[in-house]
Amino acid sequence: EWSRGKRSGDGVLWIPAGKNKLRKFYTGGWLNDKRHGRGTCFYGKGEVYQGDWDGDKRHGHGQMKYESGDLYLGEWANDLRNGQGTLTKANGDSYEGGWLVDNREGSGSYFYAATGKVFVGEWVDDMPKAGVYSQAQSNPGHATKVPVTTTVPRTRLVDPSGVLESALQEVRTNRTGFRAKNTPLDALFAGHELNDLADAFSVAGKTKLSVLDARGVFLSLGIQLGEEELRDLLHQVGWSVENDEGLVDFENFVRCVALILDYEVTEPNFVEADNDAMEVAVSEPREDQ
Repeated sequence: EWSRGKRSGDGVLWIPAGKNKLRKFYTGGWLNDKRHGRGTCFYGKGEVYQGDWDGDKRHGHGQMKYESGDLYLGEWANDLRNGQGTLTKANGDSYEGGWLVDNREGSGSYFYAATGKVFVGEWVDDMPKAGVYSQAQSNPGHATKVPVTTTVPRTRLVDPSGVLESALQEVRTNRTGFRAKNTPLDALFAGHELNDLADAFSVAGKTKLSVLDARGVFLSLGIQLGEEELRDLLHQVGWSVENDEGLVDFENFVRCVALILDYEVTEPNFVEADNDAMEVAVSEPREDQ
């Protein structure tokens, strides 16, 4: 289907595959000459994506089968795995949990098929950082009972739960800025929450605000910030005087709000805030972030 000279609607894209040959590359929705809506893309070498598209990028919910035989099923944003998803590997291992910028990030569990063990905890930049590692199923490699040759006195932590919680909290606190900076806006807040924040931001009547005007918007939400405090938050979410001409846009503003709410969980006295005023504009971040 076409509209005003551009592919719009349902259609199939064929691409060259050798001399005088074509192969199907994509079938599904189009909008303004870009893949949009539901569609399936055949990348070659057995790699196939089936799911949502937006602006020619995988965005929404979908599944991707890789050349290795691995299969990912979950959320996408800007052509990368972002949100909640499950990766089932060809060797039987599986991961279920959070993803950010195509890496495992946040709370997640990993099952090791070869040993029957599972790790549940916090992930940072695709690596397990803090959590619990335990035997979930019988170890296939230990089918025969291992004889006892030495008895070692049992040792325990004085406060294992406290140690674990402290380690998890430290990881989350250290990654708060990174996660607020890179998580898609529609994953940080629900649609109506973003609308409320947009209304608050638009009161100033500009698309970009000075740091002083931005402080006024935060104050209208019941958040009292000093200039240096706000600048520090802005820097954590990727803002810079050089790149942003010293002005704060709506995305900067939203990410700072998310960062403040996260810090309020980990550091209750981080900023002075009027909680009643905050509730009028925005609720807590989603539990999966």
